[in-house]
Amino acid sequence: MLADFEVCRRDQVYGGYTCTWKNTSKGYIFGHYATSKDAMEDVMRCPVGRRFGFKLIQPDSACRGYLDLEWVGLQDTNHETVSRIEATIIKT
Repeated sequence: MLADFEVCRRDQVYGGYTCTWKNTSKGYIFGHYATSKDAMEDVMRCPVGRRFGFKLIQPDSACRGYLDLEWVGLQDTNHETVSRIEATIIKT
């Protein structure tokens, strides 16, 4: 697994889009694409319930935070709960 990651990491220095998927029998599987569009087209070929993956962000690279929050509770149409969580994360 580490060898696959190192190949993808080396290739990403020269451009491209590296991502990974968790496989229950093999651990993590890495893929390297020429562009993020190529990666998303590949993901869209998967069945609807199985479309997931993680982009690998290289050290010292700019990135944006991403929150994927799910909870059971009252509907929050104004997104007040998410806004409070986001503000707390930004402060820390």
